[in-house]
Amino acid sequence: MTTTLPAKTLDTMSKEELSLLLFLETQAVDYGGRVDTKHLKNNDVDILKQWNKEDFISFGRIFFN
Repeated sequence: MTTTLPAKTLDTMSKEELSLLLFLETQAVDYGGRVDTKHLKNNDVDILKQWNKEDFISFGRIFFN
């Protein structure tokens, strides 16, 4: 049995989550979605990993050959 998580809304997100979401939106528009991790704050990676588990976003490395 799978557990359905409540939908994320702007009203339920923390200030850190909102800031990260806006940063990711900027990256998507300006750089085709590629995120330079050196611009992430300390807990951003933890939030991204949690969002990835929740299927809110897809975050990971890009394969390069």
